[in-house]
Amino acid sequence: MTGQQVKTISVQELYTLSQQQPVELIDVRTPEEFRDVRAAFARLVPLDTIDPLELMQTRTLPADEPLYVICHVGGRSGWTCAAMMAAGYPNVVNVLGGIEAWEAAGLPVERG
Repeated sequence: MTGQQVKTISVQELYTLSQQQPVELIDVRTPEEFRDVRAAFARLVPLDTIDPLELMQTRTLPADEPLYVICHVGGRSGWTCAAMMAAGYPNVVNVLGGIEAWEAAGLPVERG
């Protein structure tokens, strides 16, 4: 896609950052996975529905702020970040370990 390296962040670093300032976290898992468990402030945008331009137009924060992407363990979110970068949106960050690492770290989740 691009020669650029996808930026990453740990779940703990992202949570700490979210306590200091607003962050935008996109969960690219399926609606069923999202209902089971999700990071407390994540917004669902399933991978199979992502359109980079539309995603950027529906952002809740300014376009110059990083867009954080999470999935189950990091594969789908990494792919999404690479696709966003290839589409000309370089300020995306993959959440390492995904929701599995988030929940294992005891960070706030929602269910249902």
